[in-house]
Amino acid sequence: MRASAALAADAVAELEARLADATGVQALRLYQREQQSRPPSRRFLGLDLGRWVVHVSLTVCITVAFYTWVALP
Repeated sequence: MRASAALAADAVAELEARLADATGVQALRLYQREQQSRPPSRRFLGLDLGRWVVHVSLTVCITVAFYTWVALP
């Protein structure tokens, strides 16, 4: 899915540029500039850091819930 999105990114950028030219809306151009100037997201083992935080926190919550259900009467 990400590979398909990466292939379509250039085409979408071209369409956004044409739309900005046709309508005169500069917000699209500002968004493109912001995306280009943004540093790449930090990654750890192939996933961005935000996803790691979500996965770890969910794992901890489920583990603690299971522990309280089984170990504590």
